[in-house]
Amino acid sequence: MMILISKTHQSKDEEIGEIFFYFSGHGFSENNELFYVTTNTENNKINTTSLKNSEIDALFRDLNPNLYVKVIDSCQSGISYI
Repeated sequence: MMILISKTHQSKDEEIGEIFFYFSGHGFSENNELFYVTTNTENNKINTTSLKNSEIDALFRDLNPNLYVKVIDSCQSGISYI
């Protein structure tokens, strides 16, 4: 999984209209947290070898888009979210 953010958006010089995030793959949930499982994820190092849903949300929230749409197609993605 790769998330690219341009330097323009990192410095908040330009308004972001929309962000669309789509993930299809394996997921893992623990303590009401969804982890996006990547090819190098290790079960005993889940916090350092996968991506947390809350980290993705924080990254995009910091960009302050007008609209943020997230579609997740993975096992164990049905955690309580809202």
